[in-house]
Amino acid sequence: MASIFDRIYPQFKNFQTTDLATYIQALCGMVQPLSDLASTGDNEQDGWSALLDLTRVPNDALPWLGQLVGVHFLNPALSVADQKNQIAARIGWQRGTLASMQAAISPLLSGSKYVAIQERDTSPYHFLITTFNSETPKDSGGVNASPAIIAAIESQKPAGLRYTYTMTTGGDYAFVRGAYATYTVVRSTYATYNGLKNRTIGG
Repeated sequence: MASIFDRIYPQFKNFQTTDLATYIQALCGMVQPLSDLASTGDNEQDGWSALLDLTRVPNDALPWLGQLVGVHFLNPALSVADQKNQIAARIGWQRGTLASMQAAISPLLSGSKYVAIQERDTSPYHFLITTFNSETPKDSGGVNASPAIIAAIESQKPAGLRYTYTMTTGGDYAFVRGAYATYTVVRSTYATYNGLKNRTIGG
């Protein structure tokens, strides 16, 4: 379908100037996104249906669609793909589970996006979260984890439970268990235990 500007501007054929075109483009630009959403889709989809279709929804409408399934994007730098993945996984419906906390934290990390969660580590009401220091974004001081990490944890942790968050520089048994299917794979990846501790491939 032609844009609003393309439908309106020709009506002024006897008065067309660069200034008039700029003025009309500015007016049309404010309502064009709304018109696109309300119009019938390219494949005859009903108007407005794009807002509820994860494959067609405009990127800037993802936060609106997400809140319908309890997903809130606390990190403005979260990629479009990660936003869509969180909506598709409906992590808001899983709040309080290990999977929901891992899903909220891992998109903020780099590399392997490793997140280890140890339940009931010091008491039935406490758990430990660990990420790799080298993969974790830092705050302005460059030492502590970014506030976005803490916000992600707080958004998904079970009510009433307390936690400790820490960053590690090397591998631990939780990492080994989650990353490798068998010790044969571990042995073929790391030559020594120090290599595993420091996550030095082949070391």
